[in-house]
Amino acid sequence: MSPSKPCGNWRSMPSSARWDSIATEENIEWLKTQGCPYRVVSRERNKHFDPEQATVIRDEPGVRISVQRVIDETTGEGRLYCHSTAREGKERGIAERFCTRLEAELQSLAEGLHLPGRVKDYEKVLVRIGRLRQRYSRVARYDEIRLERDEATGRASALQWQRLVPTEGILPGVYCLRTDRKDWDASTLWHT
Repeated sequence: MSPSKPCGNWRSMPSSARWDSIATEENIEWLKTQGCPYRVVSRERNKHFDPEQATVIRDEPGVRISVQRVIDETTGEGRLYCHSTAREGKERGIAERFCTRLEAELQSLAEGLHLPGRVKDYEKVLVRIGRLRQRYSRVARYDEIRLERDEATGRASALQWQRLVPTEGILPGVYCLRTDRKDWDASTLWHT
């Protein structure tokens, strides 16, 4: 799907109005073929932010923003990896809330294995675990969940889980801006 408006006279537009925030690969390819400049928020999951090579562009009470500019060798695009302490706090809060909810639901499911009137069938408990993994996919990938089966009755006998990688191990607060502008430095790209 192509954007509804062509670039037109993009050179006369302020750079902040030049197709910002269109992040699908298809739209970026369309912009390239039209000769339109772009600056978009990347959808990539692997963010290669190195705090040692980053430059601090804003340092205020409660908010510190560091950026690292990288040129992608294959596409020639500029990538600006940004780390914000405010965004990090928000993402950690969300992850912690999801962890708490997942563990509470797993605990309820585990306790139900020994209470009358609750689900005990091994296959049904597996389905419930699968639904929990789907609902809390952001954090469930960091949990190892084991369900033991009583071979005599065919029922689930025990449910155990363990956190493999703590939520602190991921890179919270990092996002990436992509652009075709090679002449902008990190500060200009972030402020524009």
